[in-house]
Amino acid sequence: MRGRMATFLRQTLLPLALACLCVAAAPVRECRAQEQEPAAEPSNPLGGTRRKIDEYGKIGHCDETARLDNFAIELQNEPASKGYLLVYVGKNDLPSWTDGILQRAAHYLVDSRGLDAERVKVINGGYRESRAIELWVVPENFPPPEPSNTVEFKLDRTKAYQWDEDNFNVAFDPDDTEEAETDGAEEAVAEEAVGEAVAAAAPAESEAADAVEEEPEAESAEQAERRREEEKYAIEVVARGVIEDEPDDDDSGAEQAEPGNAAAAVATEGATEEDAAVEPEGPPTVGEITISLWWNVEPLAGELKSAPDSRVCLIYYWGVKSATQERVKAMVEQAIAKTEAQLGIKRERIIAIDGGRSSDPGVELWVVPPGAELPKPKPGRKRNFGFYTMPGED
Repeated sequence: MRGRMATFLRQTLLPLALACLCVAAAPVRECRAQEQEPAAEPSNPLGGTRRKIDEYGKIGHCDETARLDNFAIELQNEPASKGYLLVYVGKNDLPSWTDGILQRAAHYLVDSRGLDAERVKVINGGYRESRAIELWVVPENFPPPEPSNTVEFKLDRTKAYQWDEDNFNVAFDPDDTEEAETDGAEEAVAEEAVGEAVAAAAPAESEAADAVEEEPEAESAEQAERRREEEKYAIEVVARGVIEDEPDDDDSGAEQAEPGNAAAAVATEGATEEDAAVEPEGPPTVGEITISLWWNVEPLAGELKSAPDSRVCLIYYWGVKSATQERVKAMVEQAIAKTEAQLGIKRERIIAIDGGRSSDPGVELWVVPPGAELPKPKPGRKRNFGFYTMPGED
């Protein structure tokens, strides 16, 4: 009897107990599976989610403008939301660019697209290998997005480090020197026509003398502010000459530009008769050449306060054509004077180094801590593109 009872219990109760254990364990497995799944973006009870609209790196101003315009449209379509710009500075971005990288896109959205400044938020995401900007639409009362994929980076301030750089802007205003040739008969006809015109204009001039002269249009506040900025930060050297582009470093004719260069004479010996037969279409266009630079070093003041014994070093690179050595030196003298005026540092703490000829003439600004070696020029390197003043501007 006992044997049959034991067999009955094993066959009936044991499977039932195992089934109960499986049912009890199922919620545990389900909870663990839910814990391993990534958290979803929070949702808004009234509709909408926090979402990233776009991400871009160091791009042209037209492309950036188009992306920011699309971002502005998304925010205008959701008036209860805010726009977050999660900005990452690149490891190779210079210190002077940081504020501009962080704020310029937001300024465009507010100043040019008319968004309320309270709806446009900027988050400093730290450093990435290269610059990046994420555009987020975040509903009201939602937490802001958090930085991701950042890297550790700290500038070594125990040795000379580059603060800023820029290339020169070259503008050209050609002369209008063409005059029509006239023979004696044409000159006589012209003089007669002038006499008739003067006689006909006499009554009109008399009436104009009685009229009240119009006063020149008053300068607007915006124009006045721009004029003051130009007086404070703009540097320019104006000269007369022929406008010419700088040759590339790998251009075989790059050495020919300096007068008296023996290498240039050797290079011309190999020219073919066909090359020599090619003549310019006409005389070179002569005009006014303006070489300019926007020199605002005031943000550097805070950097120098943390290292009061540091020096400022300017390395300048000149070209062989429009941006000649003489013209660039004249610009550097102005830059040194403005640096002294803006930062209040003595002239002996500002070092100027002639970096030599470059196909990309410009200037580099360095900070040299006490005891550190001066930076060495690199004339073969192109000036790095920082950013345009504002998206949409050249």
